[in-house]
Amino acid sequence: MKKIIKLAIFLGVICVLASGALYYTNNITAPIIAENKKVATEKLLKEIDSKADKFETKEINDGSIATVYYAYEKDQLKMSIYEVSTYGFQSQVTVLVAIDNSTDKFVGFKVIDQAETPGYGTQITANNAYTKQFSS
Repeated sequence: MKKIIKLAIFLGVICVLASGALYYTNNITAPIIAENKKVATEKLLKEIDSKADKFETKEINDGSIATVYYAYEKDQLKMSIYEVSTYGFQSQVTVLVAIDNSTDKFVGFKVIDQAETPGYGTQITANNAYTKQFSS
């Protein structure tokens, strides 16, 4: 009986130490991950609208729309780019969808994050005939 209690206490101490290590690691890496995501998103925004001088960000968090990025050329609003998330077959798919403000027409999209089936669902990230059918 004493051996079981010792093992239970030992296991409890190991769990507390592992939890503390995970908490510490998460606190250290969270800002780095957030900055890397921001840089990657800015790169995708520039791919969508390479002429834009600046991008303004507005957090929405309304249903599947998380954020709206406004693209400006010479201080004139040219494009609204929506960060939209929805579920695919296997995972959540996050996409930037661009709308031209002067014509209210779809301009294009870029996939931010997905973990779909390699070879099938991942086709949405490739520059191929499938993705080109959505370009205006």
